[in-house]
Amino acid sequence: MRASILPLLMLMALCCAAKSVTVVDATDKAPLEMATVIGRSGMIIGVTDSRGTIQVNDNELPVTIHCLGYETTKSEAENDTVQVAPAVYGLNEVVISAAERPIIRVVCFCREYSTGTSGSDTLQLYSEYMTQSFLSFKEVKGYKRGDYQQKRKSSRFVGRIMQNGNDSIFLPENDDEITLLSWSDLINGVPRDTGKESSGIIAGQETDTIMGDFGPKVITRKKNGVYSIWNDYLANNKDHKWSPGILKLLGLTLDLTSFNSTAAFAQSDDNTHNIYDFLYTTCNITILGRGKIFKKIFHVEKPILMESYVEIYPVSITHCTLEEYKELRKDKEELPFQKPQDLTPLSPAVETLVEYLK
Repeated sequence: MRASILPLLMLMALCCAAKSVTVVDATDKAPLEMATVIGRSGMIIGVTDSRGTIQVNDNELPVTIHCLGYETTKSEAENDTVQVAPAVYGLNEVVISAAERPIIRVVCFCREYSTGTSGSDTLQLYSEYMTQSFLSFKEVKGYKRGDYQQKRKSSRFVGRIMQNGNDSIFLPENDDEITLLSWSDLINGVPRDTGKESSGIIAGQETDTIMGDFGPKVITRKKNGVYSIWNDYLANNKDHKWSPGILKLLGLTLDLTSFNSTAAFAQSDDNTHNIYDFLYTTCNITILGRGKIFKKIFHVEKPILMESYVEIYPVSITHCTLEEYKELRKDKEELPFQKPQDLTPLSPAVETLVEYLK
């Protein structure tokens, strides 16, 4: 009798511990997919599914829901459905000059929050960057098209390691091992050209979907004054996973199981979007790291699960002459940090790390 009751009690305890938090738009109650959820300790739990739902445990509550385009919101233990209000964004002022200034310089503030778990060990890394990129909507002799990619001009980090009962917060350098949790170099979040809204959106749909081989690849949405483009870079991969083969030869196995980004633009009257309408880019990445070298780098025996959440905001958009562009791209000076007015708050646990940068 006791033997049969014990498993039942264990199952009941698990059911009581698990919570299903659902995130919805406060205006129309539509579920919000891909909202990032951060637990009380500051660890990234994951992102909401197509129903706006994510499973959390009682010991992770309250959780912070972070979904750009919406106000940051908390969910307490007794509140399983969270209504989040749309945020209001303002465009940066753009100084548009005469034809002799054909190069567009875009300066962005970027922030990334990454966590890693391996057995009982946990790692947290908060990073801030200032980046610079250059665009041109026409052919300009002397302009290098590759310069549309973002280049870091300044960076700063805060790391936290909880290992064997010890909890330490510190300011790592660029080459410290914990900075390997940063994956923002995989992302170029600045729109390169002028794009046109999808045919479905132009026809009046709120959302339009392009399917990949194994799931939705591109989802466009027009809502709350914002046009957004969501991309799933693993939609054509079987089992929704990608493991770079070259790294396996080096004893470093990385399994990407989630890699998606959202670029958002203010709605325009002509159904197009470009850098002048650009509001932000976000990205979610989930990676399982394995292999001998990986274990040596992080001093762990078990595989490490890494979660990263990246935000990119334009803070300055100006026009340059060709000569100014050439001087700016050669300049090695760091850019001063400049945060946008519309920067949304992070979870309290992450804000604790941010305080160390002040």
